[in-house]
Parts: sequence; structure tokens; C-alpha cells
Amino acid sequence: MTESDNRLIIAICPECKSKYKLPEAIVGKLLACKQCGTKFTVQNLTEPKPSQLPSQLLVKIALENKLLTEEKLKVALGIQAAVKKAGRDMPLEDILIKKEMISRENMRRLIVATVRQLDKTFARIAEQKYQVPADQIQQALSEQAAHFKATENCILIGDILVASGQLSPENKDAIMATQQRTGRLCSLLRSEELKPIETLRRTPTPQPNKPEPKPPPQETSTEERGATEPMPSPQKSTPEPSASTSEERQPESPDFNETASEKIEIKKEIFKDKKFFNIRKMDKELVGTAIAGNLLTRKEADRALAEQLHLYESAKKRVLVGDLLVADGVLTAAIRDQLLEAQQRVAQSDSRFCEIAIAKGMVVKGTAEKAMTIQTRHLQEKRSKIPVGEILIKMGVLTTEQMEAILAEQTDFEPSSTTGTESQGLLRENVTIGGHPFEFRISDDRLTALIRKVGEGPLPVSAADIRSFLADQKITHGIVDDSRIEAFLKKEGTMEQPVAVASGRPSRAGRAGSIKYYFNTEHLTVGAVKEDGYIDFKDRGEIPHVAKGDLIAEKIPMIAGEQGFDVFGEVMPVAPVSDIRLREGAGVTLSEDGMRAFAKTDGQPDASFGGKVAVLSEIHIKEDIGLETGHVEFEGNVRVGETIQSGFRVQAASISAKEILSAEIHATGDVVVSGGITGAKIKTQGGVQAKYIKNADISAFGDIITQKEILDSTIETSGACIVRSGKIISSEICAKKGIEAQDIGTDISTPCKLKIDVDKHLENELRIIKEAVTALQEQKSALEDENARMAEEEKSFESRIALLAQEQDRAQVEIRSLKNNISSLSGEENAKTRTEMTDSIKTLEERARNAETSINALFEKQDAFAVRSSEIKTQIIEIENKIKIRISEREDMLQWAGKQKGTPAVKARGVIAEGTAVFGPHASIILRESRKSVQIKETRIMNPDKEEEWEMRVSTQKL
Repeated sequence: MTESDNRLIIAICPECKSKYKLPEAIVGKLLACKQCGTKFTVQNLTEPKPSQLPSQLLVKIALENKLLTEEKLKVALGIQAAVKKAGRDMPLEDILIKKEMISRENMRRLIVATVRQLDKTFARIAEQKYQVPADQIQQALSEQAAHFKATENCILIGDILVASGQLSPENKDAIMATQQRTGRLCSLLRSEELKPIETLRRTPTPQPNKPEPKPPPQETSTEERGATEPMPSPQKSTPEPSASTSEERQPESPDFNETASEKIEIKKEIFKDKKFFNIRKMDKELVGTAIAGNLLTRKEADRALAEQLHLYESAKKRVLVGDLLVADGVLTAAIRDQLLEAQQRVAQSDSRFCEIAIAKGMVVKGTAEKAMTIQTRHLQEKRSKIPVGEILIKMGVLTTEQMEAILAEQTDFEPSSTTGTESQGLLRENVTIGGHPFEFRISDDRLTALIRKVGEGPLPVSAADIRSFLADQKITHGIVDDSRIEAFLKKEGTMEQPVAVASGRPSRAGRAGSIKYYFNTEHLTVGAVKEDGYIDFKDRGEIPHVAKGDLIAEKIPMIAGEQGFDVFGEVMPVAPVSDIRLREGAGVTLSEDGMRAFAKTDGQPDASFGGKVAVLSEIHIKEDIGLETGHVEFEGNVRVGETIQSGFRVQAASISAKEILSAEIHATGDVVVSGGITGAKIKTQGGVQAKYIKNADISAFGDIITQKEILDSTIETSGACIVRSGKIISSEICAKKGIEAQDIGTDISTPCKLKIDVDKHLENELRIIKEAVTALQEQKSALEDENARMAEEEKSFESRIALLAQEQDRAQVEIRSLKNNISSLSGEENAKTRTEMTDSIKTLEERARNAETSINALFEKQDAFAVRSSEIKTQIIEIENKIKIRISEREDMLQWAGKQKGTPAVKARGVIAEGTAVFGPHASIILRESRKSVQIKETRIMNPDKEEEWEMRVSTQKL
């Protein structure tokens, strides 16, 4: 066995991140993960794969993201080889820039993505080889991402780890050398060649007798900092909008008025091209919708429409405005597709793509159908759509150039024309069938093919002629019987309305799984508040009770959607639906099929997220929870007549009390306090209601509602935080659904820090679950390693037992032989020989006894190993069950969070004080002066130089 066979490495599953200690000799072999079943090739992370070297990785990312074609890459490699032959080296990225094979904007993004990918490998090496803690690595990666978002420049993760003291400069350089990184990419990112430019990529066609407009001057980026400079704070503070900025910004009108460029369009040849005319008409509607949604400025719309017209006039190219806006970086591809879908223009693009590809002989029909099937399957499984052209490229059927040529021709279609409220369908053409004129239409939803006779009287056209025409149009699904076609052809007189000759089958939406509860689940809604501020428990609805054996909940199973087919026989996908599990809590039993839940005892029914139902008993503590009661842990509800005293712990389903002091509270339901909460630490899956909250630390899934005030407290909630008639003072609050109070802050108090539309509470809960799962997986891995060591040791036991048994047998044979020999010896002359033989027998007997003792000891060890192995298997099963429960909790939380809706904002009906900081997922603001009756919301705005931008918008509200 070689030294490398003994050396261990750590292999990490790419799917579930499970870690395995394996011999180095297994590097390069296929391994199946025991946790999730994923098969992956074992890699030694201390040595990067060839694809992870900087230039090669950059090219790989460029190809994957369609920033570079394979043909251009071949040209670039050819240039590089020629330069090298001449005795000079030129990096591939320099060639791509100088030959303009990749734009400077895309090259900047590409370099940052490459550095980011290399740094992730750097982080894994640092964690494995130099024991840098995983949490420090994750923090460094987050800082790196925040730095790029804030400055559009990249800082190396190695520099972040060195600055934080987690890695020495020597170790950083060693890892960089291993990755063959010279800092070339970062220096290129700061070079003059890649400075961002703000000039427009295209300019409108110059007007007759008017000077050609000059392009705006280039602006150099203010970001000239190197990749190794000190890291700025990732949190950007946005100054409060003034009255002349976004606070009073009026939305642009969606009505698009004709510009000077539009007037050029009024020409006969354009009117004759009905297809371009219709494209133009619908593109005007598209930019109008984008302007109304604050996705686009009027100036950007004018420029794109002018360019579209110029391309048509100069080259007769029909180009969609949406594609021009994406090419200019004004819209993202996803937003463009959403706008096109709203106009029902994207639905036909993939099938139209296939039609063109088949007509050009690039793709056969069967292959196109297979690609469409793959697209539909991906949409159902991943909930995202891949263009059929990209699928055909991956199948090796099309080249990138062929796909681009088809896309360029694909705009040669007629969008549907709608009059009134009823769609008349897509007019394909006036056609001739059997020598006679017909008008042929396909409905907008592609579910009906319609045909109308032009002229009067019956026609000498057969049903076979109609079927042949439909076949030529690629219509294959739902063609009507010949008898109906013949009846239509023989009809007398002029036909006003078309008739359907083929019908598709519409897709049928599915139904998500749900749970029907046989009790009132709304009884824990907010109660009425009396004049003195106390909550009236009697006004909280009737509290339900059930008896043993009652049916309390029933699962309504999910119904999967049914795919449809259009008249072309193409699949019409249906949105996937989610299911839900019915889970039993305390006091509940499920039916054998898991579809119904019954009460095992009398009590109060309770429902929590994730489909868990329980029947809770209730205890009443008339006085305080204190020294007389001690800590209270109870699966049901706890009702406290007075105060939960400082230093005591209460764990229950729901908890109510008159007052809570500095206690520790854990609840799966609501915590309701008729008085106040002072100094407590509360964690609940429900909500919290109280008259006031002071010096408390609260983490909740539900709403936090108080009557008077929240003071010097830290609150994290997946719901809303509401103070009905008082103030929030000197507190840090993160509320996913928003924050509302009469007043926020005072002139003399520490400013409040408020976060909205950020579910920090859920993030913490998910982090706790992830850490728990990781700890359990490590326990399981340790047990499996122990079991494997015992199995290896047990193999040595078997060989040792065999050797000892052989030794024992040989001793017994020799003893029998010596005893036979002794019996044959007699007389004085053999006395000495008999003595020697007797001594030998004693020695052999001692040896046999020792062998037997050793064998018995080994047998005992084997028995102990068998017992321990059984214990380990039981423990592993228990750990696996715990992991499943934790993962199930995580899925339940995510499913619950996905159903939460709302438009989060900070609302102050009175005054919000100067210095109050408001943060959102993308933007933040610190108020520079006190304001009255305001609402603060994070709002998306469009910036011509970037894909998207956000701001905290402050507006005066009548609250």
C-alpha cells in the first residue's frame, strides 16, 4: 500500500454538502452520496481541476452564458497560437477584448463572475487545508458580493480573510499559486480597456436637413479602487428624497405619443408590410406598459422605437423593440418575456422557431417535438422556461449562428388583432384551396383553427382538400369529421362567420393540496382593547373544544394539472401545484391512510403551519409563575392569572398572563399579555400581543401587536409589528410585513433601526435548522466511521481466531502423541525421557489454554462489537429520523413563507424622528429631519445605466 493510499482527503457532495473522509487513492472515482443519493466524482480540492484555471474558467463561463460562440473562440485560439508561434504570449481575454468578440460591459461581468468562481474554490481550499471556519468564509463571500453590488468592482476573498486575521499572507499566496492566479484578471478589470462607458450603443437615424446628433461624451467610472483596497461597509445609506426628487416623482404616462422618428414611418411601403405594421403597433403598446410600470423611461422608448424603424428602412429587418431594449441593457430578458407574455406574443415564439427551423431544413419535425417536450418537462420540474433554440443547441442539432439566424427571422409574424372584447384570432392568410378562396384563421390561444368561404354558394371542394390544406399548415390535432366539413362546404349563400375545422384541448389547472379543519381556526385573532389598554379576552371569539374521537381535520389531496394540446399537436404546459402533509401533534392520531386526524383526548384543537394539528389540554395557574411553581413545561396551553416572574422559564403551546417580567418564553402558539412585557426573551411560532413591550427580545412568526409602546427592544418577526396608539422608541425591529405606529422615535432617544421586507427571523430559524442538520450529519458520520473501524478490526479477529485455533489443535495433537510415547516407555533407563516428555506436555497444555483464553477474549470482543454495532445502527436510524424531521420543518417554513403576501412599509401616523434608519432588501434611508404622517417603502426605479435600481421612497399619507 502506497503513502497516497493511506492519506485521507475530504470529499463533499455537490448537492447536500455532506462530507466524507476517504483515501486519496479514490480521487477521480465515482461516489454515491449516502445522504441524498447523488453520484459525483471525488475531487482533491487542494488541487484545482484544469477547468478551474483562470483563462479556461473565464471561457467556460462565457460559453455557458452565451457571451461567446464556439466559432469566435476557435478564431481567438487561432490568434493566440499564431502570436505564441511568433514568440509572444497574449492572454485569451486580451484577444477577446481587442477583437471585440465580447463587449467591455460583458467582459467586466465575466471577469467578476470568474473571480467569484475562483474565490469559491479558494474558500474551499482555505477551509480544508488551513482550517478557516466555514462561517468566516461565508461572511467573506457575503462581504465580497456586497462590495461588488455597492462599487461594481471585485475584492479578492483571500484579501478579506487576510484582513480579518483568518489567513496569513503566505497561505493566501500559496493557494493563489495552486490556482495559477497572477492577479491578471483584477488588473484587467481596473484597466482603461474595461472602464464603463455611458455612451449609447446606437443612435437614431439622422433627420433630413438636420445635423446628425452628437453622441454624449464618455464618462469614466468613479470606481478606480483596486481589488485589494479596504472593504467598504456593505450597507449603503440612501439620503432621504427631497421634495424635488423621487418623493414627488410623477409616473410617466403610459400613452405613447408619436415622436419625430414616428412621423418618418408614415410611408406607403410600411403600410404595405402588414406584418411589420402589426409588430410596430404591438411594440408601442409594450413600451407604454413598461413606462406605466416604471420599467422604462420615455427617452429609452423613443430611442428603441427609432432604432427599430431605422433597421427596417435600411435592411428590411423586423426586430422586436423588446430585444433592442435587452441588448442595450435597459430591460432584463425576464422582464421582456413578462411583457411579451402579457401580449400573448411569447407563447407562439417557440413553435414558430421550430416551424422556421423545419422549413429551412435545419431540424426534422421529430427532433423539434422532442425539444418542445424537454422544454415542457423542465418547466414543470424547475418552474423555469428554456428557449427551444438553446435546447436544440445542447442536443447538437443547431449551431449558435443558426439559432441567431432563426431568431432574426422569427419576428416575421403577425400578432393577433383584437376588436372589442372578443378575439378574432391570428389571421394567417387569405388562401386558395381547390382553386377557391378561403380565409384561414387560428385563435390567439392556438386552440381553434377557423375557416371561412369567400363568396357565395356551395363550393366544389372536398373534405380531403381541406384536410390536405390543414396538413400543409402542420395542423394535426382535433380535426373535425369529414361530414361536418362537407356540410360547411355545401352551405348556400355568403358566410359571415368562420367555422372551426380543428380544435385543441385546453390545459386544465391543478389544485394544490389543502387541509380542511373541523373547528374554528380564527379564535386567536386580535382581541378588543378596552379604554385602559387591557385586552378583553372575552372578545376573542369562542374558543373551540373537541371530544375524544372527534374528526378535527381532513386532507384535501392535490390534483395535478392536465396538459393540453393546441391544433398543431404541441403540448400546452400547465403550472405545477404543491401538496401538503397532514401531521399529528399532541393529542391527535391519524387514520391509516394519513388523510384524517382524530382527537385522542378532550381539549382545545390547534393548527400550526406545515399541516400540524394538535388537541391541547390546558392548565390554569391562578397566581404567579415563580418559586412556588418553578419552571413550567407543558404540551398544552398555559393560563397564568398573574405574573410570570423574572428568571423562570415557560414552554407551552399558547401562553397568556397578566404580565411577563425577565422570563424565558417558548411557545408554538400565541403569547397574549393583558398588561406588559418587561425584559423577557420570547420565541414563538405564533404572534405576541401586549399592552407594552420594554427591554424585551422577541422572535416570532406571527404579528407583534401592542397598544401603548415598544421601548429599548429587539424584535424579529415574519409578520408585522404594530403599535396601535403609541410609540416605538430606541428599538431595533425587523418585520417582514411592515411596521406601523403613531410615533417612531423622539428627539432625545437613540434612533430606531427598522427593517422591512426582510425575514431575518425566518433566516435565523432556517440557519438553526441547517446547523442542527449539519451537527446530526456529523454525528451520523462519526458513528458510521466507528462502525467501519469495528468492521475492519473484526476482520482481523477472524484471522487471529483461526491462527489461535490452529495453534490449539497442534498443541493437542502433540500432547496426544507425547502421551502415547510415554506409555510405551518403561524402566529406569527411560525415566529422564519420560520426565522431559511430561514437562513438554505441561508446556503444550499451557499453550493450548492460553490460546483458548485468547479465543474466548476475541469472541467476547466480537459479541461486544455486535452489540455496539446494533446500538450504532439504532442511533443512526434515530439521527436519520431527526434529520428528516428538521428538513421537514424547513420545508414547512419555506412553504408557509411562500404564501405570505403583502406590501411592506414603515408607517407613522404622527411623527417619525430624525435619524431613524429604514432598511429593505435593496435600499436604505436615514431620515435627516423629522417628518409627519409618512409612509416609507422600497421602490424599484429604472436607471439607464443599470438593469435595476431601488430607493427608499418617503411619501406623505393620509393615515
